[in-house]
Amino acid sequence: MQTITREKVVKTNEIVYVAIDGTEFTDAQQCEKYENSALAVLKSRFNKLIISTGDMWDLVRGCDDHTYYIVAPRTDEEASIILQLWYHYNPHLLTRTEEFYVKLKERVEKAVLEAPANKDYLILVENCEGDLYTIDTVKSYIDNLTKACHPVEE
Repeated sequence: MQTITREKVVKTNEIVYVAIDGTEFTDAQQCEKYENSALAVLKSRFNKLIISTGDMWDLVRGCDDHTYYIVAPRTDEEASIILQLWYHYNPHLLTRTEEFYVKLKERVEKAVLEAPANKDYLILVENCEGDLYTIDTVKSYIDNLTKACHPVEE
């Protein structure tokens, strides 16, 4: 007697509801509720500002499961969308008073709000949970990497 192992593939169809920002749901009401939320509206507006996106691994080896977005806000309204979305994911920064958090908030707000006038590109990084956790100008990001490669000797 011969024993044969065969792989059995079963095809199934699944209905998926896709919100305006690309988020997928298996339930139509959940999708509709999400689409009507402020977060979905912000993400949809933010997605229109994205110039390029990629895996952080492409920029910093060893930094996986993170995504970067390059955006170029050209109006105060576009800058406001970016800040609103960032504060949605980082609400603690609105109330924390420790020097580190105050400086972080000031630095991010300055970079984002001055981007339209300075015609700056911004880099935003999203972690594996989908939270935006950092924003900086691309120029500042490059300058910081350059400084790290060429430390000043004392």
